[in-house]
Amino acid sequence: MKSNIENAEFREPHSIRSNWIDRSLLFGFIVLIPLQGYFPTIGGATVAFLFMAMMIIYLLVRRPIALAKTLRHPICLAGFLFAGVSFLMELLHGSHSYKTVLSTALMIVGAAVVAALCRDRRAFRYALYGFMMASFIVGLVLIMTAYGKLDAVEVQSFDEASFARANVYRKAPLGADINTLAFHAGQGVIAALVLGLTTRSFFQRFLAIGIGLFLAIGSFMPMSRGALVSLMVSCSAVVYLYGLFRPRVILAMGILFFGVLMLVPSTVLTRFDLTNTGNKERETESRGKAYVASVVHFPEYALVGIGETDFWSKWGRSSGFYNFETRGVTGPHNIFLQVLLFWGLPGILSLLLIIWKAYKYYPKIPKSEPLRLLLMGICVSVILECLVVQVMSGKEFSIALGLIIGSSIWIWPQKGLSVKPIVKKGREHVMTGVPRGA
Repeated sequence: MKSNIENAEFREPHSIRSNWIDRSLLFGFIVLIPLQGYFPTIGGATVAFLFMAMMIIYLLVRRPIALAKTLRHPICLAGFLFAGVSFLMELLHGSHSYKTVLSTALMIVGAAVVAALCRDRRAFRYALYGFMMASFIVGLVLIMTAYGKLDAVEVQSFDEASFARANVYRKAPLGADINTLAFHAGQGVIAALVLGLTTRSFFQRFLAIGIGLFLAIGSFMPMSRGALVSLMVSCSAVVYLYGLFRPRVILAMGILFFGVLMLVPSTVLTRFDLTNTGNKERETESRGKAYVASVVHFPEYALVGIGETDFWSKWGRSSGFYNFETRGVTGPHNIFLQVLLFWGLPGILSLLLIIWKAYKYYPKIPKSEPLRLLLMGICVSVILECLVVQVMSGKEFSIALGLIIGSSIWIWPQKGLSVKPIVKKGREHVMTGVPRGA
């Protein structure tokens, strides 16, 4: 589909443009992330991790200076600082566990890898298609797994809908958490909405919106309230930037809204009815219980944290985080609160520094720029995901940060990050290390 994404106020230097290998690796990485649980591990490593290792080797061989430049980006430096602070805070406690620290550092490296591959608008457009393809696969699997079963069940309350959900998803599809799959499916809806709003052809616009509707139905199948809020807020951010009262916006949102109401099973919608929550006490005993315990024991961890190992063992069991249904310690499902519990004030401040740097280097370009619409929607989705997951080590965070880093260096260069030519032996090179005309 041709869209305004093709239009550019300037042309990137030929020497920094991505080639088909760069774009294919970026596309494949985005598609593989929600599917990684489906494939067996190799030597304890997931397929997505091995794929990222392959991308790193490729960049070290073909684009070493580009990778070095992205690794020195302020966002990456803030990420490595966060990993270093977390490591030092973990040392202060009796029991040490560096699994989360290591996975967070690898997430930052992944962001640099994505940025080194996404060096022009064409690569960015492949990222958009990657979100749509990953969401299509996830949505198709979720619909085939759950749609018929949920449509055949009649429920009257939140508890009944939750029971139906548990029965349908006894075995996790694609080997992944269904709430995470709902977030991945929602990101494809964002990409399809951007494409539908910015494409030139009337037929292509309807096709993109139709794909978006299919993906939206898939994102509803896990019945995840957090993913629903993320989808609604992210799409709202996209249409707000593009213009609320444009005819194509009203058309697209109308099709998505009424299509979901008509096609999504009523069982799914019942779980989103906040006026019919059933047994509120039961809800309090799960995630709400962890929030209450966090408030009660705040003085114990506010300064230096508890430490990862102690939280998941003796301290967590004795401080109200134990879940009798799962027979284990339950975290607060909130990255910010979890970091505060693990590593205290230094940890949360260094985490907020990453977010501040991401905001600072977010591209300052016209609001209706299609790639900015996509980036805005994905970033909002990832920020909201931070409120319902435990640790900031998922590869979806690598992609979001990587797109910001790449756009601030290569596509919309910001002060201090622009690509400068280097003349060597009569030939002009750029900071990517790729000869002009290659």
